[in-house]
Amino acid sequence: MESFEEIYGRYDDLCRKNIRSEQDLLNFEKINLIKERLFNNKQPDKFHRVKGEPFIKDMKFFGKDVIIPVGEIDVGKTYWSQIFLKEYPQFEYFSYGRTYDLIDMQRTEKYDKIIAGPFTHQSERKCTQMTEEFVQTSNGQIIIDGYLMNLPFRAALIKFLKQYDFKIHVVYFSMEYLVRHFYENACKAVVKSVLYERYIKSFKKRYIKEGRIDELFYIEDHIIELVSKRRRMSSEEIYTKYLNDPEVKERLSDEINALTRNIYQYHDYAQESRIMYYGSDIFYWIHE
Repeated sequence: MESFEEIYGRYDDLCRKNIRSEQDLLNFEKINLIKERLFNNKQPDKFHRVKGEPFIKDMKFFGKDVIIPVGEIDVGKTYWSQIFLKEYPQFEYFSYGRTYDLIDMQRTEKYDKIIAGPFTHQSERKCTQMTEEFVQTSNGQIIIDGYLMNLPFRAALIKFLKQYDFKIHVVYFSMEYLVRHFYENACKAVVKSVLYERYIKSFKKRYIKEGRIDELFYIEDHIIELVSKRRRMSSEEIYTKYLNDPEVKERLSDEINALTRNIYQYHDYAQESRIMYYGSDIFYWIHE
């Protein structure tokens, strides 16, 4: 079996040589090369166009299943994953965002060292190793939540999972869905982030030193209700109040700029029209 890192290195090199612009993903020869080399021309056995969360109850599983939500930042992948887990609690959850947070809390100088290979930082390599460990020790039904618009990374993850005979369920949040939901989701995400950082500022280092990382994650997950209780305000009042905060406004602007860069860098529209569903066994296209 190949490691995740080995597969990604090969796929990343292939894409760097062949996909330099969105037009390359519209080129007949190059797109066929990508479909064959990254996905073995695998199209889904079943393709579903669905709306919102209600379809979760109708999903079918086969014993060894992996759910992979795919979409841009602030589209609602984590929120959807939480709803999914309430319906199917037997699934084990792996979050790239939470994993990077954990690595960052344990960071030492060695993790900042630039290294050669497809992963430019030790933290990225460590995160990949943790992904492999999670897959290898899982109960066979898992959900992997992270940013997967990076084409070679997504293809490498699917290839790695296929080595363990997982049935691949890709849940794709379309560009149409993104347009309708991004701004509201980004506003809430930025407010939560700012409030969390302010809330833990005085004791974050001490908690990390004492190994109380789970408590920090709990605070992060419940920050709105904690602040609401402390301020005696509803969650709606909290969001309304802090959207006028200068730091929140600045970060929201950064979030919008990040989305614009991502759409350009990862050729989102071309991926959606030509290749997004390749590699999956069951594909769910979420639209509005």
